[in-house]
Amino acid sequence: MNVVGLLLLSLAVSLIVDPVVGQQVTLIESPAGTSSGQPHLDRGVDGIVRMCWVETDERSARLRFSAFSPEGWSAPRTIAEGDRWFVNWADVPSLAADADGNLLAHWLERLGDGSYAYGVRMRISTDGGTTWGAPFWIHDDRSAQEHGFCSILPKAKVGQIQDITPGFWVVWLDGRDMPKTDEMTLRARTVGIDGKLGREAVLDPRVCECCPTAIARGGDGLPLMTYRDRSGKDVRDIAVARHGLFGWGKPAILHDDRWTRPG
Repeated sequence: MNVVGLLLLSLAVSLIVDPVVGQQVTLIESPAGTSSGQPHLDRGVDGIVRMCWVETDERSARLRFSAFSPEGWSAPRTIAEGDRWFVNWADVPSLAADADGNLLAHWLERLGDGSYAYGVRMRISTDGGTTWGAPFWIHDDRSAQEHGFCSILPKAKVGQIQDITPGFWVVWLDGRDMPKTDEMTLRARTVGIDGKLGREAVLDPRVCECCPTAIARGGDGLPLMTYRDRSGKDVRDIAVARHGLFGWGKPAILHDDRWTRPG
């Protein structure tokens, strides 16, 4: 059984052992093939649940996905593949869908021979994943440093708030300054359905080097993202940053945990 299958089975078993009263539990066979891992499950703005994962062999890696319906998982499709990928248990690819079913996927490719010299590659589909546009880097920098822990949020209309152009918000950790300052930065930009990239914005010039990011839509309909900060004294508490009508606001610490390594 592959890693994705084990995760789904573990979830199902945990529900069976301690079921919610009145809830029916159904085991669902994973669509992932052998030698698979790095699963990402997402419910798109279009209401469709999709899962993407990485399959590897001795020569290459490929990012695949499947959509779920009442009939079960669809036949897996390949988003991208290559022989210079960075495949890691902590920093995993993702797939997001907007209200019209346009898809944006990301994965990681090496930028050099160093252990963590890699970057974020992306690809857009405007036909539900049947075909995909040319791959592109989300970051302007191509140095042999770490660029990863990417999160994607589709643009959407919520209440009276609506982004002017269709596309996606993307945030990621960017290590281009690490050789000079030993500081990992948090950056963001937009990606249009046509692949046009918005201006890079630095949301925080000093953050935890190896912690995931997350982005969602706040109650006002605007993007809200969370990450682990890194103070001048190396305190690494959870921080939040909100995008207002005129750009990203100043980050704020969610709670004064005063968390430091090794924890």
